[in-house]
Amino acid sequence: LPEIERAFKYYNYYFPDKFIPNIITYFSSFGYSVVSLDSITGIGLDKYLGSSNEDVYNKVGYPQYQKRRMSKEMIPVDVMRSTAESEFPFESSDTENLLDHMVYYGKVQYFINCMLPETPDTLKWMYTEKQLSWALKHERKIWNYIADQEILYSTDLNDIRKLTGDGPYTSIFTDVSAPRAGVYIGFKVVENYMQKNPDVSLEGLMKEKDSRTILSGAKYNP
Repeated sequence: LPEIERAFKYYNYYFPDKFIPNIITYFSSFGYSVVSLDSITGIGLDKYLGSSNEDVYNKVGYPQYQKRRMSKEMIPVDVMRSTAESEFPFESSDTENLLDHMVYYGKVQYFINCMLPETPDTLKWMYTEKQLSWALKHERKIWNYIADQEILYSTDLNDIRKLTGDGPYTSIFTDVSAPRAGVYIGFKVVENYMQKNPDVSLEGLMKEKDSRTILSGAKYNP
């Protein structure tokens, strides 16, 4: 796909020392969308058959929100997401908290934006138009909830999962909310951080492991 080729040109610009992987396609038995291993990125084509093959996905048992993403338009986004998570993996620890997850996946979204600047936000976020509008409209509401509940530094996996885990929506809000609302806030924190610290490169951002440093430098206040 030309979009993938362009994305890796951006990748080479931002990370000139990184290796550009060879792209292969394979049949994943509906297991994996994109897999990045060493010098190879594999695309499971059976995960991108599109709405005309929805009956196949119904038989496998995928929920509607996942089926909506199983189209070829999602391939470049999934490839670059896999690249980011492979090259700059999340480092789990006993002390990891909600902010760590928000900022990490916010960095991944920022990376995707840089690699695919012309791709619609709905694809990059895996949102519907309504979900994207909800996130834009309720940014302050999401942040205030996290602050009011005092869970920004929570290590409770339930708190982390509710705000950063995938699903049809974010369960602590309404069923018309955007999924992964905490990740959306994490992205806005990262975006503010990069705007306020123009000397920080994308590589510097991705290598920064201290989420509190990014939050502090962002001076985030929606």
